[in-house]
Amino acid sequence: MPLPIGTWTANVAGGVGPLVITKADPSVTGTLFGKSLIGVWDETAQKLSFCINDPSVNLKELYTGFLFQDQFRMPGIIGGTVFTLAGPLTNILARPENRSWYAQIGLQ
Repeated sequence: MPLPIGTWTANVAGGVGPLVITKADPSVTGTLFGKSLIGVWDETAQKLSFCINDPSVNLKELYTGFLFQDQFRMPGIIGGTVFTLAGPLTNILARPENRSWYAQIGLQ
């Protein structure tokens, strides 16, 4: 299934805000919490990998998320079908931490 384009609700290490995917073919562009992102969508693995593409962000974090259809939804997610991206968040310049993120979007 293709990566849904649109505004997702993301939870990144406890902070909630918008993940906006504007293109995924297989290069991915958009924003996370208003910061530009750049990444790649692997259709076969149903895997999104991206990093924040903003020179003001000191931390270089790699987000990896796997797409699946979900029966559970975060508060505020509407639509008949809910999709979730979930996976690890890795700071590639520092000691590895156990952090994760997820995002959801509801589609009709």
